[in-house]
Amino acid sequence: MGQVTLDTLWLILCGTLVLFMQPGFLGLESGAVRAKNNVNVAAKNLADFCIAALAFWAVGYGMMFGSTHLGLIGQGPWLASGTNGYTTAFIYFQVMFCSTAATIVSGAVAERITFVAYLCFALLLAGFVYPVFGHWAWGSGPAGEGAGWLKALGFRDFAGSTVVHSVGGWSALAAMIAIGPRIGRFGGNRFPVQAQGVPFSMLGVFLIFIGWIGFNGGSLLGFTDRVPQIILCTLLAGATGGAVTLLLHVIPGRPAGVFDIGNGVIGGLVAVTASADIVSPIAAVALGLLGGAVVIPVRSWLEKAEIDDAIGAVPAHLAPGVLGTLAVPFVNIADVPPSLDGLLHAVGVQFTGVVVCAAWSFGVVYTAVRLAAVVIRVRVDPDVERRGLNVAEHGVTTDMAHLIGRFSATTPRNRLGDLFDQADEVISVDVLDPAVESLTGFRDVLSARRWQLTTAREGGSTEERRDMAAVIERLDQDLRFAMEEACLIVSQTVGSDLFTLGAEGDRLGAARRLNQLVGRLVRDLDSLTARLRLETDVDMILGFVETARDKTHTFCRKVETVSDYCAALTSTEDTREVATDLRAAVREVVDSFRSQASVYNVLMATEIAPDVGAAGVAASVLRRVLKVVIENAIVFNRDGGVVQIAVSRDHAMATIEVTDSGIGMSDAEIALVEDPFRTPEDGRETFGLSLALVSRLMRQAGGELVIRSEKGVGTRVTARLPTAGRRALRAVA
Repeated sequence: MGQVTLDTLWLILCGTLVLFMQPGFLGLESGAVRAKNNVNVAAKNLADFCIAALAFWAVGYGMMFGSTHLGLIGQGPWLASGTNGYTTAFIYFQVMFCSTAATIVSGAVAERITFVAYLCFALLLAGFVYPVFGHWAWGSGPAGEGAGWLKALGFRDFAGSTVVHSVGGWSALAAMIAIGPRIGRFGGNRFPVQAQGVPFSMLGVFLIFIGWIGFNGGSLLGFTDRVPQIILCTLLAGATGGAVTLLLHVIPGRPAGVFDIGNGVIGGLVAVTASADIVSPIAAVALGLLGGAVVIPVRSWLEKAEIDDAIGAVPAHLAPGVLGTLAVPFVNIADVPPSLDGLLHAVGVQFTGVVVCAAWSFGVVYTAVRLAAVVIRVRVDPDVERRGLNVAEHGVTTDMAHLIGRFSATTPRNRLGDLFDQADEVISVDVLDPAVESLTGFRDVLSARRWQLTTAREGGSTEERRDMAAVIERLDQDLRFAMEEACLIVSQTVGSDLFTLGAEGDRLGAARRLNQLVGRLVRDLDSLTARLRLETDVDMILGFVETARDKTHTFCRKVETVSDYCAALTSTEDTREVATDLRAAVREVVDSFRSQASVYNVLMATEIAPDVGAAGVAASVLRRVLKVVIENAIVFNRDGGVVQIAVSRDHAMATIEVTDSGIGMSDAEIALVEDPFRTPEDGRETFGLSLALVSRLMRQAGGELVIRSEKGVGTRVTARLPTAGRRALRAVA
């Protein structure tokens, strides 16, 4: 095999490896954003590759690698076609490079840019911004003549630390500043990155790492004995970048930030890319350390400046790209070291290239975004952003679109207002979004104070601090799991039960009840967040976190009750004859509440007549009735109070009486059991649907629920159930 054929084969192989970086970026970016936008990010990655490849092939290649005009721009060919196999392979390889530069911006502006605006941006980057600067820095290709003006000065960027990554990074920074941050990203209710697929993102990092072998290894534009050294140095720099970011988290005792580690790997790879052909392995490690170490401080600076970089494009690509380019004169492994004058000249040329890249890329993109906003919609509408771009831009409904999709902006706290314009319209799941914002705000404050909390106990050992960090991490995960459970329950409720409600008033009432529950949860979480910011006692802070978790779990239970009540509203009568052992069911439920009664310092007494037999209701219905009535009797009792459960039988009916010595109920509150969606005359919010659900279940089973109560004295709830018929009794036997 001739050398030209080998070089051609090597370029094709490396170009294909670089192509693997595209699914890598897709995985990294779509896994790093909220699930309601992951389809949009994935679509942008695929679409910008298609647009960038076509644009660069049609005009970009000729502008970048054509014969130079005054060192400023290439003069074709347009619609590039190679005159031989090697030139064609070179075109293919450079198309892959261009697509990488365009993709860097995708994740940075994720979750708030319109799909059309982003495609226009990708076209601008691939067809103009990238190839013009690329011509200045690299000059003509195999079939062209002359060099760009920066290259003529001696600017050196082997595989594109500046040409690819800094161009993409500066462009991303310009777009982020021009478009602005995501709603709620900064300010009073700021939220951290809500990554929905961290393992998927880390798989993306691995694919990018594999692609970088072709990125740097192919930039020699041929296969020689220098290629293995380039690949080794690339590997070492990337591994060092990831290792140093890991150490920067672990050594101070902070939890290892997964995305920082991934961006550290990329930062190390970017830093070595400008000089991968001239560095030694030791120098590659030094560059990897430099590229990885800069990731965390740059990310922190962006957050302080309130510049919203959704995936860390600036820390991972721009900053390491600048440092790697400036470091080129210092890592050359040539036998003869340059003179001081030569070194200073080289540094000056490299610095000039960095400044020119910044001015060109940032200036053109920022101006273009501002001008484009006059003609087309660049940023999505606020309600679309809250709803998620998956649905709005692509018509794709994901789980998260059901969970924390769009919500109405009828009031400052996004109250639902008029929920239905027509009788067959139902509430959307956007109702949960304020609660998600409040919980993420709480978790954000907790995360910000985590280091302070783990070192707060004076004289504490390293092991004690680690234990404290583990406790905080567990509670934080509990919070996340609780909200995920709430999201799922609300999704199921809105997606199924509410759609089946018959009367418009019932639909509206259920929707309002759901909104009331969310409003209460939001107020509780916001109050806890305010206290969390100011509290200094560690035990109190941990108590706030546990309270937030418990309130979220309580919210889940109450939403489940709304769901069950909605289902009961439309369920048809079950004509099948059933029988449930009444004695066994009562004892089972009572035993399950003994620990809770002990916590509330309530005494439970049970009296079951010997002849109660079987109830003619389903076991699930009977247990639900017993659980609601007994739990209410315990929770709303007084300290040292008594709950008495008496079960008897009178001919065809069985009677369960639950009497407590608690706070009691007013007549108005008892009336709400039969009309739970009615707003009380005093206008206060109501939340108790459990007794209303039990009452409806009892009526559907052919029984009744009677409540007698006196404020401050106690309550007696009487459930009268039909007993099982003879046929059902035989079935039980």
